[in-house]
Amino acid sequence: MAGAIATFALLLALPASSLAATAAPTMLTFPVQKVGTTSGVQTVKITVTGVLSNSIDGYTITGAAPGDYSVSPGPSETFPFGVGGGSKDYTVTFKPAAVGARTATLTFSTNEMPVAITGSPNPTVMLSGTGTQPAVTLNPASPSLAFGNQETGTPSAGQFFQLTNSGNGPLSVSSIVLAGTDAGDFSVGSCMTAPFTLQPGKSCLVGAVFKPTGSGAKSAQIVVTDDAAGSPRTIPLSGTGFVPDPGPPVAITAPKANEKLRRTKKVRKRGKLVRRKVALTFRGSASDPGGLARVELALLNAKSSGGKCTFFDGKRKTKTDSCAALKFFNAKVEGKTFSYVLPAKATVASGKYILFARAVNAKGVTTRTPVFVRLRILS
Repeated sequence: MAGAIATFALLLALPASSLAATAAPTMLTFPVQKVGTTSGVQTVKITVTGVLSNSIDGYTITGAAPGDYSVSPGPSETFPFGVGGGSKDYTVTFKPAAVGARTATLTFSTNEMPVAITGSPNPTVMLSGTGTQPAVTLNPASPSLAFGNQETGTPSAGQFFQLTNSGNGPLSVSSIVLAGTDAGDFSVGSCMTAPFTLQPGKSCLVGAVFKPTGSGAKSAQIVVTDDAAGSPRTIPLSGTGFVPDPGPPVAITAPKANEKLRRTKKVRKRGKLVRRKVALTFRGSASDPGGLARVELALLNAKSSGGKCTFFDGKRKTKTDSCAALKFFNAKVEGKTFSYVLPAKATVASGKYILFARAVNAKGVTTRTPVFVRLRILS
């Protein structure tokens, strides 16, 4: 009886609660994490102190996204301590279920033994993280690369599409490969060699070249495999190989290789020598037993690189665009000869250029491998 009275007296002498409980740290912030994947582990320590025996009696997770966080040990496990208290480490991981900010609150229950006088402190830990998810946008939206007619054994001009990471997390591209019956008639390349990673908002140019090994229709696919929804992505390729008709090849007779062409000439005006812009004429010869329909020319700046080309638009000026958009324009054909006059008013900067020429027969088939000469245009 005397002992019970003494214990009762001690309890009456205590404050409303002798238990103190703290969490360290009080906030866990996780790095951005891809939706559906689990983060690394972070640790929080719960410490309880008091003049009586005490315990940690579990925890709850509440808030906007409680299901995104996992805590160990489990929520109902209790950890009793003797007089003076003790501490326990809990590990937390983050597995976002959706993109954007994901928050929750981790609340621990503590208690004094044999009873809590007026209630026990419940330390809390704020949990925060951001869910990310890559996404793929193709340009054009549904690319299909059609190469048309191509002479066997000769490579076509490249055709391209753009792959963009339009999501808010890194995009991992694991492979870009060719597949299909005639995969050997095509080749594929991209801005980087797979595997590679595209950060949000970044793009990669993917292109193909058609080099038929035989005549007839050919088809294949580019298969892009990545870690975004919709993978793998299949881009159709098509083309027709043909064996060229016999006959003289296309020949560019003017200008000659490496010739320097001056866009201006000196003229006398009011007793003074001044420079005046002049037209340039390109000439050549071509023929085809099936009937020569036209000769197409293209004027390309020799310093074009990086998937971007500077070329004459066939009208009045040069433009910079994707190399796949290289502009061919028609020359004037008379019998077996052709010519094209670059107008004096055309805006073509000084520099090194490549003049391409290709013949097209009455069936619309490019009958000769395009030929070219390198030249220099001077102001």
